[in-house]
Amino acid sequence: MKDGFRVYISATINTYTDIVSISKWDILVNMMTSSKENYLLQNGKYARDQFYSDWVRNCSLDSNKRLELLDSNIGGLGSNSDLMHKKIFYNYDILTIISRTRDHPIQMIPVRTETSIWNLDELKDLSKALRETCNVYIGTANCISSVVIETI
Repeated sequence: MKDGFRVYISATINTYTDIVSISKWDILVNMMTSSKENYLLQNGKYARDQFYSDWVRNCSLDSNKRLELLDSNIGGLGSNSDLMHKKIFYNYDILTIISRTRDHPIQMIPVRTETSIWNLDELKDLSKALRETCNVYIGTANCISSVVIETI
Protein backbone atom coordinates (compact mmCIF):
# COMPACT_ATOMS: atom_id res chain seq x y z
CA MET A 1 0.00 0.00 0.00
CA LYS A 2 1.22 3.50 -0.78
CA ASP A 3 2.61 5.82 1.88
CA GLY A 4 0.24 8.64 2.79
CA PHE A 5 -2.86 6.62 1.97
CA ARG A 6 -5.34 5.32 4.51
CA VAL A 7 -6.61 1.83 3.77
CA TYR A 8 -9.46 0.05 5.49
CA ILE A 9 -11.89 -2.80 5.00
CA SER A 10 -15.53 -1.83 5.29
CA ALA A 11 -18.54 -4.15 5.70
CA THR A 12 -22.08 -2.77 5.45
CA ILE A 13 -25.57 -4.21 5.46
CA ASN A 14 -27.62 -3.80 2.29
CA THR A 15 -30.55 -1.38 2.53
CA TYR A 16 -33.12 -3.89 1.20
CA THR A 17 -32.46 -6.39 4.02
CA ASP A 18 -35.32 -7.68 6.19
CA ILE A 19 -35.87 -6.35 9.74
CA VAL A 20 -34.68 -9.56 11.46
CA SER A 21 -31.35 -9.41 9.65
CA ILE A 22 -31.03 -5.71 10.41
CA SER A 23 -31.54 -6.45 14.11
CA LYS A 24 -28.81 -9.11 13.97
CA TRP A 25 -26.51 -6.61 12.21
CA ASP A 26 -27.13 -4.08 14.98
CA ILE A 27 -26.13 -6.72 17.56
CA LEU A 28 -22.99 -7.59 15.56
CA VAL A 29 -21.95 -3.91 15.27
CA ASN A 30 -22.62 -3.44 19.00
CA MET A 31 -20.52 -6.54 19.77
CA MET A 32 -17.62 -5.10 17.75
CA THR A 33 -17.83 -1.69 19.46
CA SER A 34 -18.40 -2.83 23.05
CA SER A 35 -16.03 -4.30 25.58
CA LYS A 36 -15.62 -7.99 24.78
CA GLU A 37 -16.71 -8.89 28.32
CA ASN A 38 -20.26 -7.79 27.40
CA TYR A 39 -20.68 -10.80 25.12
CA LEU A 40 -19.68 -14.01 26.89
CA LEU A 41 -20.80 -17.24 25.22
CA GLN A 42 -22.02 -20.34 27.05
CA ASN A 43 -18.75 -22.14 26.23
CA GLY A 44 -16.80 -19.48 28.15
CA LYS A 45 -15.39 -17.78 25.05
CA TYR A 46 -16.04 -14.17 24.16
CA ALA A 47 -18.31 -13.70 21.14
CA ARG A 48 -15.99 -11.14 19.53
CA ASP A 49 -13.00 -13.50 19.87
CA GLN A 50 -15.08 -16.26 18.26
CA PHE A 51 -16.03 -13.88 15.44
CA TYR A 52 -12.36 -13.12 14.74
CA SER A 53 -11.50 -16.84 14.80
CA ASP A 54 -14.30 -17.58 12.33
CA TRP A 55 -13.14 -14.69 10.14
CA VAL A 56 -9.60 -16.12 9.92
CA ARG A 57 -10.98 -19.59 9.15
CA ASN A 58 -12.88 -18.10 6.18
CA CYS A 59 -9.70 -16.65 4.67
CA SER A 60 -8.15 -18.34 1.64
CA LEU A 61 -4.55 -17.12 1.89
CA ASP A 62 -2.18 -18.95 4.22
CA SER A 63 -0.71 -15.64 5.40
CA ASN A 64 -4.17 -14.59 6.63
CA LYS A 65 -4.99 -18.00 8.08
CA ARG A 66 -1.92 -17.62 10.32
CA LEU A 67 -3.18 -14.35 11.85
CA GLU A 68 -3.60 -14.62 15.60
CA LEU A 69 -6.24 -13.11 17.83
CA LEU A 70 -4.68 -10.10 19.52
CA ASP A 71 -4.50 -10.22 23.29
CA SER A 72 -6.26 -6.93 23.92
CA ASN A 73 -9.67 -5.65 24.96
CA ILE A 74 -10.20 -3.91 21.61
CA GLY A 75 -9.64 -7.12 19.67
CA GLY A 76 -8.07 -7.50 16.27
CA LEU A 77 -5.86 -9.85 14.33
CA GLY A 78 -2.12 -10.02 13.73
CA SER A 79 0.63 -10.77 16.17
CA ASN A 80 1.11 -9.69 19.77
CA SER A 81 4.63 -8.49 18.89
CA ASP A 82 4.07 -4.73 18.58
CA LEU A 83 7.16 -3.96 16.57
CA MET A 84 7.46 -6.89 14.20
CA HIS A 85 4.13 -7.83 12.67
CA LYS A 86 1.22 -6.19 10.91
CA LYS A 87 -2.18 -6.06 12.58
CA ILE A 88 -5.77 -5.24 11.76
CA PHE A 89 -8.05 -3.52 14.29
CA TYR A 90 -11.64 -2.38 14.47
CA ASN A 91 -11.92 1.34 13.65
CA TYR A 92 -13.02 2.88 16.95
CA ASP A 93 -14.02 6.33 15.82
CA ILE A 94 -16.37 8.35 18.01
CA LEU A 95 -19.22 8.23 15.46
CA THR A 96 -19.21 4.44 15.51
CA ILE A 97 -19.26 4.27 19.28
CA ILE A 98 -22.12 6.79 19.54
CA SER A 99 -24.30 5.48 16.71
CA ARG A 100 -23.80 1.68 16.75
CA THR A 101 -26.46 1.25 14.09
CA ARG A 102 -26.85 -0.39 10.71
CA ASP A 103 -26.11 2.99 9.14
CA HIS A 104 -22.50 2.67 10.24
CA PRO A 105 -20.26 -0.01 8.73
CA ILE A 106 -17.84 -2.34 10.44
CA GLN A 107 -14.47 -0.89 9.46
CA MET A 108 -11.19 -2.66 10.01
CA ILE A 109 -7.94 -0.67 9.83
CA PRO A 110 -4.81 -2.55 8.75
CA VAL A 111 -1.61 -1.40 10.49
CA ARG A 112 1.82 -2.14 9.08
CA THR A 113 5.27 -2.11 10.62
CA GLU A 114 8.70 -1.48 9.15
CA THR A 115 9.18 -5.21 8.58
CA SER A 116 5.65 -6.35 7.73
CA ILE A 117 3.41 -4.71 5.12
CA TRP A 118 -0.08 -5.71 3.95
CA ASN A 119 -0.49 -6.42 0.25
CA LEU A 120 -3.67 -5.90 -1.74
CA ASP A 121 -4.35 -9.65 -2.15
CA GLU A 122 -4.27 -10.12 1.64
CA LEU A 123 -6.68 -7.22 2.17
CA LYS A 124 -9.05 -8.48 -0.54
CA ASP A 125 -8.98 -11.95 1.04
CA LEU A 126 -9.73 -10.45 4.47
CA SER A 127 -12.56 -8.40 2.96
CA LYS A 128 -14.14 -11.44 1.30
CA ALA A 129 -13.78 -13.51 4.48
CA LEU A 130 -15.25 -10.66 6.58
CA ARG A 131 -18.30 -10.53 4.28
CA GLU A 132 -18.75 -14.32 4.49
CA THR A 133 -18.38 -14.32 8.28
CA CYS A 134 -20.85 -11.45 8.74
CA ASN A 135 -23.39 -13.16 6.47
CA VAL A 136 -23.10 -16.36 8.54
CA TYR A 137 -23.56 -14.40 11.77
CA ILE A 138 -26.60 -12.62 10.31
CA GLY A 139 -27.95 -15.92 8.97
CA THR A 140 -28.50 -14.89 5.35
CA ALA A 141 -26.64 -15.48 2.13
CA ASN A 142 -25.99 -12.02 0.74
CA CYS A 143 -27.10 -9.15 2.96
CA ILE A 144 -23.55 -7.91 3.75
CA SER A 145 -21.19 -6.19 1.32
CA SER A 146 -17.50 -5.55 1.93
CA VAL A 147 -14.78 -3.67 0.13
CA VAL A 148 -11.17 -2.58 0.51
CA ILE A 149 -11.08 1.22 0.44
CA GLU A 150 -8.02 3.38 -0.07
CA THR A 151 -8.17 7.12 0.65
CA ILE A 152 -5.67 9.94 1.01
